Amino acid sequence: VAFMGWLKPEAQLIQAPQWATGNGGAHVAPAQPIPEYSVPYFGQVVSGSRIDGLKVTSTEVTIDSGFEFCPDLVKYGYPLMLKREVLPEDNQEVELGLDELAMKMFIIRLMTEETQGLSPIFELGGARQPMPVILAARADGEPFFRHEFRRLKDFFDHYMPMNDVMAHVDGACGGPDMCRTEEEFQIKLKTWCTPYVPKAEREKVPTLEELFPLGRRVEAQDLSKTELNSLVGIITKYDMKSRRIGVDFGPPYGLLALRPKNLILLRQLEIEAAPGVEEPSAPAENDMLE
Repeated sequence: VAFMGWLKPEAQLIQAPQWATGNGGAHVAPAQPIPEYSVPYFGQVVSGSRIDGLKVTSTEVTIDSGFEFCPDLVKYGYPLMLKREVLPEDNQEVELGLDELAMKMFIIRLMTEETQGLSPIFELGGARQPMPVILAARADGEPFFRHEFRRLKDFFDHYMPMNDVMAHVDGACGGPDMCRTEEEFQIKLKTWCTPYVPKAEREKVPTLEELFPLGRRVEAQDLSKTELNSLVGIITKYDMKSRRIGVDFGPPYGLLALRPKNLILLRQLEIEAAPGVEEPSAPAENDMLE
């Protein structure tokens, strides 16, 4: 099962309970395509957390279509998902305390993506609107007990730049280590997420296609045939058995099979700056060198 974050209410897709009434938020068409992430434990019971205001408890959670990934966490490999429960019909506006408002802003921040904005399901109202009960669980089935939630919140409290809402609240202030920019915070968040990425993902060996994508340009280096060093060519094929990459350098060298250690993947700016590089024609299948 693969889930995205902002989806229309169709069978087997994420949707808020009573989404059409406005209690769960209406879905809107995203401005850009949203990545899909797998949910290996969809439909299964896992150990998660229940957030009711300031009270966080460990509980058993069934991962269903009401859960959504936390965008900033899942993109760094940490598969945390949240689900909001429906507010009671007799829900009344109240004056939220500083800690309650901070918790609400934290949940909203977890469900906000840089380019898409806040997931409509997690539009939790203004400063006087109580926050519904939130369920938290990991899509990979790993436990997410209350101390894991507290650890995550402590990190955000410590480093997350202060948002506009909290900046105008009396008594709210950032700590000495608070990041001044979102870019700085993203760097710290990526580092923080790494130990919580599933072991299989951390130990995954990148494929040749991932390291050197087809069609990209590379520069040869440290070859025994020194006349080839610094030449720029285009990746056209792979030899998986020998783990070599087929690079076409054009006439007079043509297609050569080189080891990854002898290639530098060029960035776009470097490509544009490289003079005199002609687009090589596609090589014949039997031109591959061993």
